[in-house]
Amino acid sequence: MFKNSIFIIIITIALALSVEFVMYGIYLVTGSKYVSSLREDRSRFIHYNGKVLDCHIDSKVDSKDHVKKPIKIAIFGGSSSAGYASPVSFTDLLCDSGFNNNHDLKITNYAANAAPLSGFQAEIIKSVMSYFDVIIIYSGHNEPMNQLYLRDTRTVFPNGVPFEHPESVHKNRVQELNNIKYRLNPKHPIGYPMLVEDSRIHYFTVRIIDMLTRSMGAQFKPSSEEKIYPKDFYYNDYFISPTERQSMLNLYKKNVIEISNNVRKDQKLIISTVMANDIFPPLADVYPESDDNEIDALNDKLTQIYLSLSKKEFNKVRESINTLPKSAHRYYLEGVLCLEANSGSNNRMPKDCVSKLKKARGLDGLPSRVLPEINSFIRQFHHDNVVIVDPVASMMNKVGNSDDYKRYFIDFHHPSNLGHALIAENILLGLFGSNMTSRSYNVRACAIDWEDNGELKSFNIGNEKCMLYLKTNIRWHDTLMKIQPIPNQYDYYKSIAEKALMGLEKKNKVTH
Repeated sequence: MFKNSIFIIIITIALALSVEFVMYGIYLVTGSKYVSSLREDRSRFIHYNGKVLDCHIDSKVDSKDHVKKPIKIAIFGGSSSAGYASPVSFTDLLCDSGFNNNHDLKITNYAANAAPLSGFQAEIIKSVMSYFDVIIIYSGHNEPMNQLYLRDTRTVFPNGVPFEHPESVHKNRVQELNNIKYRLNPKHPIGYPMLVEDSRIHYFTVRIIDMLTRSMGAQFKPSSEEKIYPKDFYYNDYFISPTERQSMLNLYKKNVIEISNNVRKDQKLIISTVMANDIFPPLADVYPESDDNEIDALNDKLTQIYLSLSKKEFNKVRESINTLPKSAHRYYLEGVLCLEANSGSNNRMPKDCVSKLKKARGLDGLPSRVLPEINSFIRQFHHDNVVIVDPVASMMNKVGNSDDYKRYFIDFHHPSNLGHALIAENILLGLFGSNMTSRSYNVRACAIDWEDNGELKSFNIGNEKCMLYLKTNIRWHDTLMKIQPIPNQYDYYKSIAEKALMGLEKKNKVTH
């Protein structure tokens, strides 16, 4: 009996090792995550959400002839901080010796697409900030996401966009935090790594169970959640309620204060204002007490107004907007007409025009651009070892008209190469002070033209990376344009990316 038990155990172990070996072979050939171990999958995840850039400068020594340790920097935020769709990100520039005046830095970027500060990035900051000399926060666009995941049920926006169930999101967030903590401090009991971290059978089983659980949960979703609505300018349902908007602000402030309270005397926290494209139409207006007929009439009227605007028939726009309710779209149109009336001036963009556009952003029913109140809070915030930088104010001091302004963006809020350069310059000034010289770096990034005014030149980037980011930008705008009542300015920014890509492809043919 005992010998039989031993034999069964040996056979079982041999079979398990054989399966492990076969799965390992498949992984080596295909790289499939379905036959990976937890450790391998974690490494893949960390590479995306915790990318490390070693920005070492050769032969850097201090006064005692010891090699200087690099300044360890951690960056937090959403897609803008992650450098979405821009060939040059402010992280790249901080790491470029020609831009940062040969400072020796080691940068870890924890930013992730669609990640809000509250509930997500803030929890990572609190977990890892003790490992860094400098913490940089450029975050504010994604705060509505946290409100969706504080709800009890899965959300489908009034414009038909669905989101994950909060339970799934929070489960993934816990795993994300565990992954990051493990990389910084990989300690486990004896035998744990072999069983959990390295066993492919174990991780495969866990994934299958998780997939089945999610599938079963999906079968019991209420049918009302599946109702899809057309994309319009006006809606009679809230995307984010007034109470949730206030909660967004309160939580953002609360997290900034908590993080600031945990900054050591030998650390520095840099908080940046967040750029948002105010010369871009609001994404939605919400009238909760309107009936369907009234909403339809408003949508038809606004469609005609925006078509007149795209044809530069400004008199028609002026005649029509007075019939609109005082809302985000009306203030936006008034701001655009105000800029048009002042287009012949060489002065800065008039404050009254900018004020109308900013008000439109604040009233946007779908607040995917940073709320003005968040930037106002950042500007007035004071705390020991906290430095506030303001690229938004720097941008407004530089631009003279709407064309200048639009060059800082690739859409309604993601910065362009020029925008990232401005953010990086402000961060470096906050980090090293006024002894920083004017940045002039060596790139004509992709085929995008830069001002050659002594401050901006070019930054060497491989053609493959340029093409990848430009194509990502074009696909992003294609997707957005398909669901809009009219293209608005999505087509403008798409055309900019297309021209840059065409120029780059033409240059490659000539070179090769």
